[in-house]
Amino acid sequence: MAKIEKLAKTSNESVEKNTGKSWDYWIQILKKAGADNLTHKEIVQLLKTKHKLKPWWQQIVAGGFEVYIGRRNEGENAKGEYTVTVTKTLPANQKNVWKFITSPEGLTQWLNPMDAFKIAKGSSFEVAGRYFW
Repeated sequence: MAKIEKLAKTSNESVEKNTGKSWDYWIQILKKAGADNLTHKEIVQLLKTKHKLKPWWQQIVAGGFEVYIGRRNEGENAKGEYTVTVTKTLPANQKNVWKFITSPEGLTQWLNPMDAFKIAKGSSFEVAGRYFW
């Protein structure tokens, strides 16, 4: 069997560095524990209680296992949804960037052609049936 180098967009090197174990180890140990028949939540609980993984790595390992066994696709979450996250590093301080992107000019540049809306603490807006707040 070939060594798993990457699973669920996470490299073996990263998994090993942060959990102390390789993807091959996690797949083997979860298969032995019968995780094929456990829900995502149950796999996470197993990784938390028996293997003492931190919350982020509980999710990564559980998700990687589910991709490995074919329960979900790359990039798919436990609810069967796909999400996209985009980040951008800017050579400016956070306060000035936030002030700009929430200004009328800033909103036009980064959210155009969406309908106008006001960003305020606790407010929400909807795009294609999805809510953001």
